[in-house]
Amino acid sequence: MWQVKFKQALTRCGTNSLMAVGVKYGRTIMFTIDHSTQAAILPALRKGLWAAVLFGILTNAKADGGMPLQDTVLYKVPENLTSLSTQEITQLRESHIEDLKKTAANKSEEKKAEEKLFEELMAHDMVRLSIADVIPELIKTYEIEGEFKETLKSYRVTFSDKLMQSREAVENLEDYPSYDFRFAAVYMSMLYSFQKYPEFYDQLKVDMVDETTPIGEYRKRLDTSYLKVKQARAEVDMLKSGSDLKKVIAALDNELARRAQ
Repeated sequence: MWQVKFKQALTRCGTNSLMAVGVKYGRTIMFTIDHSTQAAILPALRKGLWAAVLFGILTNAKADGGMPLQDTVLYKVPENLTSLSTQEITQLRESHIEDLKKTAANKSEEKKAEEKLFEELMAHDMVRLSIADVIPELIKTYEIEGEFKETLKSYRVTFSDKLMQSREAVENLEDYPSYDFRFAAVYMSMLYSFQKYPEFYDQLKVDMVDETTPIGEYRKRLDTSYLKVKQARAEVDMLKSGSDLKKVIAALDNELARRAQ
C-alpha cells in the first residue's frame, strides 16, 4: 500500500517540516507535511504499521487499498511469451495494434476522463471529511469524557476546518496526492489516539463493520463513493494505456524477430 511506503520513508527535513517520499514504478513523489501535523502523526508512525492498514480498510473500504490515484497497468508482456506459438504471438500483436489505434483515436477524450476522475475524487473526499459529523456521535455513544473527549473534538476541528481549507487549494489531479496524504496522516493519528483507550477502541472496531452504527454507516457511504472513483480511474487507465501497449508490442516484435533468425 502507498501508506506503508510513505510511512517507511518519512524523514526529518529541518525543524518545521516532514518529507514523505514515495517510489512507485520508478517515479518519486514528495510531500511536505506542515509542523502542526507532525506532533499528531509521529507517535502513530513510531507505533507501527497498524494505523496505515486500518486507514486503508476504513477510508477506502472495499477498495483494493492504496491511494485512489494508484497506477494501473492494463497491458503486460505475457509471462509465458516464449512458450506461445508464433501464430499466437502474431495474433496478439495484431490485436494490440488495433487497441493502440483506438487509444490514439480517443486521445481527445483523455482530458474529459481526467476531469471526471477529479470530480469523483473530490466527491469521495467530501464523504471522507464527513467523519467530522461522526466524531460527535462517537463521543455521545461511547460516553467519552475528559481529555480524550477534547482530543476528539480537536480532530473534528481539523477535519471540518483545516482540511477543508486545504481542500480549497486542490485544483487538479496533480494537487490531489499531497492533500490525500495529509488526510491520511490526520486519520492515522486519530485512530492511534483511540488505541490508547482499549474500551473505546475495541467497540470502534466492532462498530466499523456494523452499518447501523454511525461509523459503520460512514464506511458504507465510503464504499459507494469509492466505487465511482474506481470506475472513473479505469476509464483514465484505458485511455492512457498507449505507453504500455507500445512496450508489449515491442516485446512481441523482438520475440518474432528472434524466432525468424
